[in-house]
Amino acid sequence: MKRTTTEIAETVYAALSTHKLSPTIKQPTREEAIEAIAGCLNKNNGAWRRTAPKTESSRLLWQLVKFHRSSGSLWGFPWFADADQRDRLDTLALVMLKGHSRAAEAWRQAMA
Repeated sequence: MKRTTTEIAETVYAALSTHKLSPTIKQPTREEAIEAIAGCLNKNNGAWRRTAPKTESSRLLWQLVKFHRSSGSLWGFPWFADADQRDRLDTLALVMLKGHSRAAEAWRQAMA
């Protein structure tokens, strides 16, 4: 039986190490994270979508993951999103990428 994107998102969320984060860091709720992740998955094969999803939280997560995978161009950063939601989903994006952000590294080098 084929798994739904929500089931895959639940598996992805369960595998994340969000429990290691400091309680002072803004984190999405379990439901918010699963909804955002599920929206970013292709419904046919469960892989990460090539294009941005339509729902707000999924689109924001997709943009943040794309930004952190990029060289750090501020053109792709979602400036006008709700700041609180952006902070929570940015934490999720970084945890999903195992803390590695090419954008952050590029900016660290540029500012040095």
